Amino acid sequence: MDAAAIVIGAVTTPEASRKRKRARQACDHCRAKKIRCNGENVNEPCPNCIDRGNVCVTTRNSRRVPQITSAVPAPTNTDSPAPPQDANVTADSGLSADSVFVHDDNADTTEQEEDALHVSPDALRERSSILPSDMTNWEYHGPRSFLSICSRPAVKWVSEQTGRLDFSETASQFASDISRRLKMDADLSVARAPEPGAETAWRYTEAYFSTALDASLGVLCRPWFERQLSAHLAGRLCDSGPAWHALRNVVYAAGCRIELSKSRLFKEASQQAWLYFENALAVYARLLFYKTSIMGVQALTLMAYYTQNIGTPCLEYMLSADAARLAFAKGLHRAAPPFQGMTEQDVEQRNRIFWAIYCLEKQIANQSGRSSMIDDDEVTCPLPRMNASGDDAFNIAYCDSLVRISRICSRIDKRLSAVQCSTMGPAVTTQVVNQLHAELEGLKNLLHDKYKLHLGARIDTSCLPKDFRLDQLVYLQYTYLTAMLNVHTIWAYPWFRTLVGLSTEDKYRDHILRSTEIVARTSREIVVMTEHINFRAQTTVPVAFFAPIYAMISLFIYCLDRGKSSSDLAMLDIGTGYFARLGIDKEFALYVPFVRAITSLAYGLEGSTHHQEPIVRSDAIEMPNLGEDFWQTSLLDADTLMQLEDWSTFSRTSPV
Repeated sequence: MDAAAIVIGAVTTPEASRKRKRARQACDHCRAKKIRCNGENVNEPCPNCIDRGNVCVTTRNSRRVPQITSAVPAPTNTDSPAPPQDANVTADSGLSADSVFVHDDNADTTEQEEDALHVSPDALRERSSILPSDMTNWEYHGPRSFLSICSRPAVKWVSEQTGRLDFSETASQFASDISRRLKMDADLSVARAPEPGAETAWRYTEAYFSTALDASLGVLCRPWFERQLSAHLAGRLCDSGPAWHALRNVVYAAGCRIELSKSRLFKEASQQAWLYFENALAVYARLLFYKTSIMGVQALTLMAYYTQNIGTPCLEYMLSADAARLAFAKGLHRAAPPFQGMTEQDVEQRNRIFWAIYCLEKQIANQSGRSSMIDDDEVTCPLPRMNASGDDAFNIAYCDSLVRISRICSRIDKRLSAVQCSTMGPAVTTQVVNQLHAELEGLKNLLHDKYKLHLGARIDTSCLPKDFRLDQLVYLQYTYLTAMLNVHTIWAYPWFRTLVGLSTEDKYRDHILRSTEIVARTSREIVVMTEHINFRAQTTVPVAFFAPIYAMISLFIYCLDRGKSSSDLAMLDIGTGYFARLGIDKEFALYVPFVRAITSLAYGLEGSTHHQEPIVRSDAIEMPNLGEDFWQTSLLDADTLMQLEDWSTFSRTSPV
């Protein structure tokens, strides 16, 4: 039976002496609280809702109504939503003149109520919800994410610099395209895919351990997994639990994707591998809410790494969060207590699992501009220190390097978060930027001395450092270079300078110039390094997409802020060509229009004004300075927080 929701404002009848009528039933709030509803007139909110400041809503069962002939033809599409109500209608204001529902005591059902019977269930639910339905499809991206280019201050600045007001549409579409990949488009298949036969299972296992990037971090000990798999395929293994089911299927998925991409199209390999991943995802709840285990942590971690690539929906944000939570529940973030009696190999494996989760979670926090859920001050788990034994896939040099870079990334995200910067003030922010830059330089020197790595320098494929594959080097380089961008974009992006109070002063000019040049130089290195990216189904999003798009956006901003040069325009052309190549036969083609748009805007600037305009101009962007009082507030109030969130980006996860 259809239901119609009647929203009652705080209104009174024109005739004060009019006889009150009892409401036919209790309002939704009173029914939910199981308290007596004392409302007497359906045109007025009940006393309980008035006392609590609630909007009094009564969901009523509709009755059969006589046919009403209207002067306006009824819409033929019965599923179309009703016109939106006035946003200014609240519990203490009267219903607006154009509200959908207006109750009339002289008739059982008014013309407006009849229209309500034809409204879709989604529209009815929205009228009683806290947030409108379109907000439930949106994703939050922090002010320090690469998507800050789509925030309101950034769009305003770009539009003023280029004279193109349509950039807001380009930015909005780009942000929506990004968020659409963060969720699955369809439900899981009802039927589970059959697992591969023994020969195929071994081939996929070999492909995973020998090729997958995350296999180098040692989440799985290869000899142990192969013993388990051998027993399983022979029917000797008694473990039928969800953890082992998920673990072997995610290995099948990763190996299948690698193996099939050698001979099939990118999309075909990804689709076949996804069926095995669905097998693992089918027991997701059981990994978390039933009997849990370290094996469950391993399964969730590999599932998160599996989705961090260009061939699948990017589900790693939630998967890594659950992997981290379960790891905390198992105490993996702490040093192993001696009384547990674990062997040295067991302790080492335990440490490898945690740090693999740590690196992924910090990468995602960096990429999204959202807060990390791992507090470094609570981590006492030792770093991995043992070399791989036998044919294990673990790579101590790669793992140690990535963990060290990730730990600095964590400090960068924490100390230069938007909220931190907005409370520190320019002087302290300058000190923090210098300290973090020095840490990155120190780490670069350390890893050069230890592993002969040349972080921040171009890769020479003819003489790779010992014990490193090319894909490992590219991942490390991009992690390091994007960390450098995160340190210096706080000064290099004009709307960030406004955020920290530099819109009308230039006493930090030298610091800003230095950061701006570092961002430009780093961005150029990232763009040039795209020549080493091989597009395979297992190629990761941080390498194939995040670092290159971050560099393209930063270089574009540099051209607008400091003036274009022929070499930087050439770099933008290289980046545009890279994304066009990425878009061939891959789902990342939808990002090409944005890259082309910013390159075109850079070309459209009048003449070359390279290094001629002052770096800080009071008239460069008309946005309110947050004011001196902003820096003196230890706890931000609601108004200040709302100002700060203007720098954030919300984007839809699905098209409307």
